[in-house]
Amino acid sequence: MKPTDASSLRQECHDLTIEATQHLKLLRDYAHTPGNAWLAKGELARIRTVIGEIDHLIEQIKQADAH
Repeated sequence: MKPTDASSLRQECHDLTIEATQHLKLLRDYAHTPGNAWLAKGELARIRTVIGEIDHLIEQIKQADAH
């Protein structure tokens, strides 16, 4: 990968961490509101998906850094 590729991967990772943070805030808010536990579970599922994407990006960044 070119250095610009690693840079764009890092930017994407940054964007995904911001997205995860937003979902985490929603999870917190839903979990503290009676009757909204199902919404909190939905946010947790989305966070898991985003974390998986971040994990994949970190592996790509690691490979790019090795070259």
